Amino acid sequence: MRVLDAWCVMPLNSPVAYPQYNGAVEHAQDELQSLLAQAAIPSPCPPEHAAAHIGRAAHEINHNRRASLKGKCSQGRRI
Repeated sequence: MRVLDAWCVMPLNSPVAYPQYNGAVEHAQDELQSLLAQAAIPSPCPPEHAAAHIGRAAHEINHNRRASLKGKCSQGRRI
């Protein structure tokens, strides 16, 4: 637990008998990995640059409109 605290990681335990949760988490990972694969990231990439690329991808994902949010993005706005 100390390692998680040191890296500010919040463990998210899967709810019992609710496979939709795992599917949603896997979908989010796929979405992030897809955006990172499309980015022109040089190799090797220093860790501080990798963090910036990941942050940019997460920012882009958070600003996509979602049907599940009635056309809004996760920021609560229509884009």
